[in-house]
Amino acid sequence: MSGAVASAQAEAAVPPPPDQEQGFNLMSLEQRRRTFFKYEKRVRELSPPEKVFEYFASQREGKAFSMTAGDMMRSVVPVFPPEGSDVIRAGSLPGEPLPHVQENEASKVISRFDINGDDKINFDEFLLFQALLSIPVGDLEVAFRLMDKDGSGKVDHDEFGQLLAAIHARANKPSVTMRKSVSSSSGGSGEDNLHGLLSAFFGADGRGQLSKEAFRAFVLELRDELLRLEFEWYDWRRQGAISGRDFAHSIVSCARLKHVDAYLDKCQAMPAELAGLRVSFEEFRQFRDVWRQLRLLSVALEFMKNTGGKVGRSEFAFTVLHVLGIKLRPQIVDVMFYLFGAEGDHLNVNYMYQVLNRHYATGLTASYQFSKEPKTKSYLECDDEVEDPLLEEFKELRRKLFVWPSWDDVHPLEYLTPFIETVKSPETNGPITVVALTSLHRIITRSIIGASSGGAAAAEAIQAVADGVTQCKFESTYAASDECVLHSILDVLVAAVGCPAGGLLTNDNLINIFQACYRIGHFQTEKGRDTSELLTQASRQAMGEMVHQIFSRLDVIPEPLDSPFAPAASTAVPRLQVSPAASRAGAVSLEAEAAGGGEGAAAGEDAAGAAAAAVAEADAAVAAAAGNTLDVAAAAGDGAAIAAAAADEAAAAAADELPPQPSPTTVLSLLPMVAVNHTEQEGYGVEAVREVLLFIISLIASAPVGTHQDLPAHGLDLMSTAMQAAGPALEHHDSLMVLLQQDLMRAMFAAARQPSLACLAGLCEVALALYTHLGAHMLLQVEALLSLLVLPLAEGKAASGGAGAGPAAAAAGISLEVQQVALEGVLDFCAQPDFVRDAFLNLDCRVERCNLFEQLCGLLSKTAFPVNGPVAAVHLQSVDGILAILSTLAATCTGVCDPDAASTAALEDPPAFVDIWTALSAGQHPPLEQLLGLPDGSATPADLARAEKALKGKLAAAADHFNREQKRGFQYLQSVKLLPAPLEPTVLARFLRCCPGLAKNGIGEILGEREAFYEQVREAFMHTFDFIGMDFDAALRMFMDSFRPPGEGQKIDRIMQVFGKRYFEQMPSMGLKSADAAYVLAFSVIMLNTDLHNTQNKKKMSLEDFARINRSTNEGDPMPRDLLEGIYASISRDELKISSESGANELPSIFWYQLAVEARRPRGKMLPGTATNEALERDMFGLVWGPTLAAVSVVLDNAGDGGSVRRALDCLALAARMAAYHQVDEVVDSIVVALSKFSAVLTPPKGVEAFGESAKARAALETMFAIANRYGDWLRSGWRNVLDVVLRLHRLDLLPPAVIAGDGEELEEVLQRWPRPQAFNKGKGSSGSLFSRVAGAFISIDGTDALTAEQAAQRDADLQAAAAASVEACHVEEIFADSKFLTGESLVELVKAVMWSAGPVAEAAKTGQHTRPAELCLELLVALALRNRDRVALIWPLLHEYFVVCLSAENVADVNSLVERGITGLMRICQRLLPYKEDTAETLLHSLKLIVQLNGTISWKLADRIAFELLQLLKTSAPYVRSDTDWRTICAIYKNVNAVNPEAAAVAFEAFALAARNPAALSADSYMVLLETCIEQFDKVKQVSTEAAQQYVDLIDSMATWLVHSQQGSSSSAGGGVGDDHVLPVEAMLGLWFETVKAMVRLCKEPIAPLRDSCLMLLSRFLMSSEQLRLNPDSWVHTIETTLVPLCTELARFAGPKTRSHPGAEKSVRLAVSMLIKTVLQYIEVIQADKDFYEMWQAVLQALQDCMAVRHEAVQESVPENAKNMLLVLASSGILTPHWKDATGRSLWDLTFSKARNISSGLNPGLLESALSPRAHAASPRTSVDGAAAAPAPAPAAVPAEAAAAAAPAAAATVADPPSATAGLAPVASTAEEAAAQAAPDGHEPAAAAGGTAEEAAAPPQQQPGGAADAGTQGAAAAPGDPPAAPAATQPDGAGASTAGVLGGRAESEPGGGALTGPTDKPGAGADTYRSAAPRQLEAAGAAEEGWGGEGHGGEHAAHLRSIAERVGL
Repeated sequence: MSGAVASAQAEAAVPPPPDQEQGFNLMSLEQRRRTFFKYEKRVRELSPPEKVFEYFASQREGKAFSMTAGDMMRSVVPVFPPEGSDVIRAGSLPGEPLPHVQENEASKVISRFDINGDDKINFDEFLLFQALLSIPVGDLEVAFRLMDKDGSGKVDHDEFGQLLAAIHARANKPSVTMRKSVSSSSGGSGEDNLHGLLSAFFGADGRGQLSKEAFRAFVLELRDELLRLEFEWYDWRRQGAISGRDFAHSIVSCARLKHVDAYLDKCQAMPAELAGLRVSFEEFRQFRDVWRQLRLLSVALEFMKNTGGKVGRSEFAFTVLHVLGIKLRPQIVDVMFYLFGAEGDHLNVNYMYQVLNRHYATGLTASYQFSKEPKTKSYLECDDEVEDPLLEEFKELRRKLFVWPSWDDVHPLEYLTPFIETVKSPETNGPITVVALTSLHRIITRSIIGASSGGAAAAEAIQAVADGVTQCKFESTYAASDECVLHSILDVLVAAVGCPAGGLLTNDNLINIFQACYRIGHFQTEKGRDTSELLTQASRQAMGEMVHQIFSRLDVIPEPLDSPFAPAASTAVPRLQVSPAASRAGAVSLEAEAAGGGEGAAAGEDAAGAAAAAVAEADAAVAAAAGNTLDVAAAAGDGAAIAAAAADEAAAAAADELPPQPSPTTVLSLLPMVAVNHTEQEGYGVEAVREVLLFIISLIASAPVGTHQDLPAHGLDLMSTAMQAAGPALEHHDSLMVLLQQDLMRAMFAAARQPSLACLAGLCEVALALYTHLGAHMLLQVEALLSLLVLPLAEGKAASGGAGAGPAAAAAGISLEVQQVALEGVLDFCAQPDFVRDAFLNLDCRVERCNLFEQLCGLLSKTAFPVNGPVAAVHLQSVDGILAILSTLAATCTGVCDPDAASTAALEDPPAFVDIWTALSAGQHPPLEQLLGLPDGSATPADLARAEKALKGKLAAAADHFNREQKRGFQYLQSVKLLPAPLEPTVLARFLRCCPGLAKNGIGEILGEREAFYEQVREAFMHTFDFIGMDFDAALRMFMDSFRPPGEGQKIDRIMQVFGKRYFEQMPSMGLKSADAAYVLAFSVIMLNTDLHNTQNKKKMSLEDFARINRSTNEGDPMPRDLLEGIYASISRDELKISSESGANELPSIFWYQLAVEARRPRGKMLPGTATNEALERDMFGLVWGPTLAAVSVVLDNAGDGGSVRRALDCLALAARMAAYHQVDEVVDSIVVALSKFSAVLTPPKGVEAFGESAKARAALETMFAIANRYGDWLRSGWRNVLDVVLRLHRLDLLPPAVIAGDGEELEEVLQRWPRPQAFNKGKGSSGSLFSRVAGAFISIDGTDALTAEQAAQRDADLQAAAAASVEACHVEEIFADSKFLTGESLVELVKAVMWSAGPVAEAAKTGQHTRPAELCLELLVALALRNRDRVALIWPLLHEYFVVCLSAENVADVNSLVERGITGLMRICQRLLPYKEDTAETLLHSLKLIVQLNGTISWKLADRIAFELLQLLKTSAPYVRSDTDWRTICAIYKNVNAVNPEAAAVAFEAFALAARNPAALSADSYMVLLETCIEQFDKVKQVSTEAAQQYVDLIDSMATWLVHSQQGSSSSAGGGVGDDHVLPVEAMLGLWFETVKAMVRLCKEPIAPLRDSCLMLLSRFLMSSEQLRLNPDSWVHTIETTLVPLCTELARFAGPKTRSHPGAEKSVRLAVSMLIKTVLQYIEVIQADKDFYEMWQAVLQALQDCMAVRHEAVQESVPENAKNMLLVLASSGILTPHWKDATGRSLWDLTFSKARNISSGLNPGLLESALSPRAHAASPRTSVDGAAAAPAPAPAAVPAEAAAAAAPAAAATVADPPSATAGLAPVASTAEEAAAQAAPDGHEPAAAAGGTAEEAAAPPQQQPGGAADAGTQGAAAAPGDPPAAPAATQPDGAGASTAGVLGGRAESEPGGGALTGPTDKPGAGADTYRSAAPRQLEAAGAAEEGWGGEGHGGEHAAHLRSIAERVGL
């Protein structure tokens, strides 16, 4: 420190100046002194005595003031603050701190004015002092005479007492006593002895008298004493001499106010030789003697001027010496001439006289003087009272206005100057000033300045306005008038800044304007009068408007390229500063001490006198913490040193006089302070904006004082305005960004300590603005604000130190209001569209940052829980926050995401070590793509974020291992390939520096190890720090912040050594001579920190102690003093602490510095939230949904109002939407569970009314069903809750029946099946007991608690209507109707839920009680099956299980509604699904076995129902039953119904017949089952009903018909049937054919004759129609030999005389023989070539022989006749010839006749001669095959039976009637009558007699009226037109007719069979269809058949043979 400062320190008793308190200041020290000086001059000259006394009295005890000797001197002598001192002002207003002045020694002269002896000079004593001093020396005799009342020449005590009484009365006037600080004495001490002047004038006893000489001597002595006190004022160092500048100040201090600035400027610019002049007290007195004789001197000088012309230095010195007798030192004369000299180095006598003549003229004003004689002026005095020039200027302006043609031609200053001068003039009063200001406001707002001038003129004009208004002066009158002026000033200043020309204001203009606006509203305008609230608000509004205007122009203000951040940029102290009265005590920074009070630009004077005083209170020597940096260099010159000393004293004063405040913090900055440019010509630049920003930050950091408790809140409001106005333009100005990143953050954390809701709200608003506008650059700062400040407050914690967080608050938490405000701030962030994504992507997914998104979700969910109380505003705010987060995340959720498309590669352990620490230590992104195994640049930001999130988890685990055991942490990281194996020192060092979560003490232990490896680690660890440009203590703070020093001294020593080495390498310019010096200094700093901040240490280390221990540590030399001072100041204010271990209210300054450094690195830049992808957002949703659902559910449970319920439900709905989008099923389940709880009100019997009354329950269930409908795909276990609610609704009869409807099902059908809920006896107990009735009567006595019956009914009806409307709004039916759209997994869970909801189904089915739930669930299951027919196989196992429980025999004992619904439901499913889903037939029909397994009782009772359902099933689905098992199940059901209930048999048979006759239902699988069932049922009913048995025979006939045509490959009906896809394989067909033949053969053996004969005819038709099956010879041979032959033999046995079991067997034998012969003849050409033909032919002949054993006439005649006809046909066909042999050469001819003669003796070879004659062969019609067909034969005539029988030889050719002439399976006529009936063509009656003689029968056909061949031909021709199902009696059969002519015997009426066509339910499926299916190769035979009626028998025979040959392919 300089010598001046050292001397100043000697004044230990002098308190520090109050104006040196911490804060921002507008002006420099010199300007502030000048401003106060002028204000105090006005106080002395213009103010009443009481105001003067109040201002200068320094003794203040409470509200009672008194004066010292120095106070009295200063109250009458205008003194300027002495040079070199820190004095700024001589007095202060009440309520302000006292001025820092050095008190004079006690003055015996002035102490005599203590008249009452109380050692105080009160106001009335001060009045006496003023009165005596105001008397001119020449007029003392006049004053004495006035006191001498009796004219004795002496004044006694009483006479003097009258003067005191008058003064006392004046002091006690009301206008004076209103000032509480003004107190007066009582006029006497009340004691016997007198004091002060009374004692001096009249003795102690008061008996003395005062003479005129004594009175004069006292007054002169008083003047001399004042002269001495004035000299001591300037000689504040007590050196016995004052400087030349102070001497000049004492001279010019008497000048008029309007001239004083000019004289003070001269003093300031005084040459060094004059300024350094030393003037002793004697010289000072000599000049004052000259001054006192000014009248004589002026006469002499005037004489010399008139005679000599000019007065030079020598003339002046000569005149003073010879006229006044005083010899002045030449240097004193030089000072005079410097001050009052004119051009030509001569003295301006007038100027000198104007100044010196006013000395001591500041006594009482004219109204208070005792002498009221008119003032006389000497002719030598200059006349100062000239005419006011302002009036002349306005008159001139008025004249010009009438001649100016246009504003554009006039310079703005020509019409602005008069108004500006009026505003600046102190002689104008308030109203005049207001008028002038109003005029300026109008001119500015109407843009006249911009329109009337160019840029330069406009700039000059607007700058002049700004200067003039900020220097506004006016005479203060009363408060209202003064405030009007100040309001007008604000209006003009705001208009000036906001007008188009406002951008041309200079930096100084803008700073002065802004400072003036602030001062006007925040400081007193008059003594004892506080600033009004209205004025304060107007000031703040003006500041807000200015801030908006200033920052809105920021985008056009360039950032200087050369000054703010260039290395050579100069620095300056902030110029816009907050008053000390409103600043935080102790906020002095180290930089302020170093920089001192650097010279700043001059600021304008304030608007009024009082305001000017307030402006000058600010001290430019003290800088605010927000605006200083460690890089600021100390200003050069003594001024800086003096200012530094002043700062030290200010800090001491603040500690003594102000209450304790939080410890100040050392300020760090990335970049140097911006220099202020004073020469801008084109408007203000970024420097002025920076000053304004600094000022706003200082307001935020200021401490509320006095009435302005909300200054921080006001600052935050201004900051928010600035952010909104500037927007993103701020990011282009680094000088401003640095302030925001460091200073603003520190100020906001300081402001958070204030117990102000407005302050907290402002903090949140500013934080939001930072994110919104500067998020990319302020991400880390926003993170700190939220995580360390806002979120703890929102959680209700006071740990952050915010909002009044003292010890009590920290223990008990913060107030609810503070928590609500903080939550509102959180909500504002959550409401931002991209905030949650930005936070997660840039913070949660960064390894070094906090999990802000996770913390936010946890906070909101935690604060949403209402603990032990109802839902409050805090809980609803939290719900709103959750809703905002979900809304943000759900904004992009449309449809369903693809989890595979959004998935990224998992972060697996790489195969080798990947170095992530180098990048992290440099602030770069780690090589995540290398970790993922992807090429560089291939991963998206979202992929990288997910990978880093996973990496963050691994590092957290590693940190946990490390903190437990360091080696385990290393091993874990080596295992995941994040540390090399073995460890490398460099990598390990970077890991210790960058890995988050590591325990600081563990890092310190590793760094302190002594091994060589750890020495390398220490060196590498130090190289991660960059100390370039940092002060020593800042570097040490940064280093110590990275670890906790170990406890062992040697380890600390090793660590400090590498620190000293590193710092010395990077900062050799700090004055340290070696690395060891830095190492030692580091230890010293640690010791200093421990000493200063150890609470148990009572004696703290001083600066001198610190300097002493470092006096030889710099290589033997002392450490640089300035370095030690800076370190000491920094450490004393800011303890060395670790940031991670500090609370938010005690964060060290290094935290903000490092945060700002990180913000400028790539890792500190924010990626846009839009860079997320679905996978990343799924991760976010996974974090938020759990706590969200828990919290919202609790809120919903406790919410009472509709709004709260709606918000909670909206949250749940959004969560469900997102869960569905991200496919997180447990979320939807949890939501449904939470909502289903509100169905508890659905409890009978009053559940409907309760539900209608509970709006919450209705809303909750509506939301639940809406979620189930929309997002049912993701419901799993939640379906159970949904079904539980459904059942509850059903119990209350609220459930719509449509829930069980199938597709397309009408409501009427649904209502028939609807299980009505069990009726609750609501009236039960309604009558009530006697007690209930009496209680009800008492309750309704007052008429308010009870309702009438009508009202109650109406109320219940309204509630029921509300409940019904709510259920309708739920759309419950859509859940089941739309179940077909559910995913398979969800559908299965829904089915399971339905089954679970049914309850104990087995018990219900068994007991038949409480079956309604099970019935409903059964119907729901059926509906689900029908709705999901495409996926029925998926759910059918579950449904089958349910049906098993409902229908199993062990569970069901008797019929009940559940069992009946189970049967019908099962059948209905099969009916509906089999036609649609054929592949499910086996699955579905398998369940039908449950119906088969029903016990007999149930089957009997439900037989009708089962039969009906079976009929419906087979009607719709018979073609789709494919498997053998399924048909057996159906047949089993049919047989079961037939067995238990004959009444249901008819319906059952209809169903069975429908299947058996439906060609589409017949297949290889169903045929045998149906056939077996027919035979089985035939066996059961044949003894009961022949008709019923015949029905089964008919069914077999239909089935056989289908089998014959199964190989045709065409569909038999339009609706389905046998098509190409259903053609039976040959093997299957053969098997079924043989089985059918066997079955028919079996039936042909029945004892009942009609049934037996019918079956024989059925078998005959079947065999005849089987030709088209093209069976192989073996099949026919085998069939004839094994079935037909044995059948004939056995029937012959039945017809024998010994057997009576088969009545009428003779006819059966004849039918069997006829069938056998026809079969052989039909297929003889096929079977004769078979190897076994010989044996078969032998067996046939043997069978005929056996039949001859029947001793029945008809048999005896029929068998030989048939045998003969057979032989004749064979012979005529050329088969039976003497050469007929089998394949082995055996003679069939011999075999035939060897057996034939056993049949009949007439059967011999001679019988065949006619058949074998050449004529027969010549007549063959073969020759006509190639020619035209023969004409058809005429219609047949009636042939007698006898004739037909006798015509065997002639009709032999017609025996083998071609099968192609038959239609269907025509019956074989066995008698003439049958043949005649069959031969009748359509439309003709059958012949009257089919018999005739054998001869007639044997006659040639052409000789017969109608031959048999013709009949056969007619039958064949008529066959295509036959009805499809003609009865057997009328059905024409050509085959039978043609054969009857040969084989017909006696005319017997035998039953005939109809065509093998079964009934069918499909059109077109009859005999016609089967006829049309005949083989096409038979069509050629038609021509030959038509030729049978040609000429000659031989032709017919030949044609027949040819047709046979062609047909068989021979």
